[in-house]
Amino acid sequence: MVEQHTLNVPVVGSNPSSPAKKIKIKTGEIMRKIAIIKTDHRWGDYDNEQVLIDKITDFTEVDDATYAILINAQYHNGYRVLEQPVDQERFIQETVADYLAMIKEQERKEAERKAAEAEKKRQRELKKKAKTEEEQKKLLEDLIKIHGLPEGLK
Repeated sequence: MVEQHTLNVPVVGSNPSSPAKKIKIKTGEIMRKIAIIKTDHRWGDYDNEQVLIDKITDFTEVDDATYAILINAQYHNGYRVLEQPVDQERFIQETVADYLAMIKEQERKEAERKAAEAEKKRQRELKKKAKTEEEQKKLLEDLIKIHGLPEGLK
């Protein structure tokens, strides 16, 4: 028998104090395969947190209502819910494709950064060369004023 209920559940991965979202779920349908990990947190200092795994369950099928309750309760009870992808082959392919796309984007940005840096360097060198040529021209004009033009150039 499939029943429909409205539950207030937080957005997965959000801050537990953020407002909950009302969603309609159908109970009685097996929708997700999850495992629960019980953790123990130890703090070495401000920036050093160690998470130790105390217990882990086997993957179990649960309906959406149970899943929503477990997700909501995980922040208050010291455990985390892991969801096993339904289509693992597609999940792996998509994950690999997303990672490769991210790497390609990083390489593109790095190439753009290097090209921009090279262009700035080229502009600096042109400016330096123009300044050097201007200084040499001024020096030549000063020498001509002081010493005059050589006989062959008059």
